[in-house]
Parts: sequence; structure tokens; C-alpha cells
Amino acid sequence: MEEFTIKATLTQKDLEYFFYNRTVKNPLYIILFFCGLYNLLFGIITIFNKELYTSPDNTNPFLFSGGLFMVFILLFLYFVKWRARKFYKSHIKLQREIIYTFTDDALTYIGYNVMAKYKWSELPKLKITKSMIIIYVANLEALLIPEKLLTDNQTAFLKSKIKSK
Repeated sequence: MEEFTIKATLTQKDLEYFFYNRTVKNPLYIILFFCGLYNLLFGIITIFNKELYTSPDNTNPFLFSGGLFMVFILLFLYFVKWRARKFYKSHIKLQREIIYTFTDDALTYIGYNVMAKYKWSELPKLKITKSMIIIYVANLEALLIPEKLLTDNQTAFLKSKIKSK
């Protein structure tokens, strides 16, 4: 495929989507969410059916722990959004235009005071979501490209060049 260049400017909403997606898709988060939901539902059921669980002082630990988990989950989601906003505002290079150049040999990234060239074999992972293409350059570092900027052929080219390990 011929060389192509994309100019992108990340918005705060793009970064919030990335942080949210990275957190909510985490298996530990999903397990915690369902444990909390189970405790909450079991606590509500035991209110109406005293035969399932009775305690000497008429307290319902399942309702309390389930409610606590749900509050924790909601606060955690707010914290993820807050952290993404703070990260975006503190990193000026994310707010400026970024130029990506894709060739058969490498990916070149030109941003605010930064220029990097990555060989395709050095890139460990590519993740495509409904609104973003995430090209990992390390385990905890990624290049974010809004999906609407790439054509289907260009996306297929990226898939062929970056083999997830």
C-alpha cells in the first residue's frame, strides 16, 4: 500500500473514552461489578424472604455490602473520568495536532516537540474499537487515532502490519 498521512487532534472526550474503555473492559472490574450486584440483589431478596437469611440483630450484611460495592463502582467510574480530564489538561502535547505517517516499513509520529518512528515489528498490539484505533507502542503507552479518520483499506493495512502478540 502507498504511504498515507493522517492529521489528528485528540479531544478530551476521546481520552475519556479510552480511559473508560480500558477500565470497564478489565476482567477484575467486571468480576467486582457482578459480585456487588449479586450481593445487592441477594440483600433485597432477603428483606422480603426472611427464611433465606436471619441474624440475631436483624441486620442484613448482604444489602450493606452490595450497596457499598455499587457506590464504589459508581465512584470508581467518576474517578476514571476525572483522571482522564486531568491527564488531558496536564499534557499539552495531546491537545495539539498529531501527524501520523504510515509506510510499508514503519509508523512515524510527529507531535508537539516529539517525533518518533516505530517499525511495525516493534509494535506489540493493535486494538480497534467503535470510535478509536489504539496502537500500543509499549504495554502502558499507546497512540490514539479517532476511527473516523481512517478508511476501511487503511484499517485493514494496520491489521496486516500489527500482529497482536
